[in-house]
Amino acid sequence: MLRQCQRVAPRDFTTFGLQLPNGRELIVEVLSPSSRQNDLTYKRELYESQGVRSYLIADPDAKTIEQLTLSPARKYEPIDVSSTIKMSVCDDCEIEVELKKIFSS
Repeated sequence: MLRQCQRVAPRDFTTFGLQLPNGRELIVEVLSPSSRQNDLTYKRELYESQGVRSYLIADPDAKTIEQLTLSPARKYEPIDVSSTIKMSVCDDCEIEVELKKIFSS
């Protein structure tokens, strides 16, 4: 499911500050009823403005994942996710996730 990046060190992703640390490659957001609106608006705009290259939004109620990738114009573009998410996070880190494994009971 995941090939670990060799160069990635632990980071503090403080999402409510004005600046995220450098090297933002991927953020995965799991929606919850109490923060859904904030996650879909404020955080998406924050991550986009801070240059987070890949952003996954998991909705456990709908059993879906929205995959967004930062375009050269620094705007998120959706990627069609039907059954498997495939992405390259950095030069030596590739991720492939089957959705049915994530949402299986």
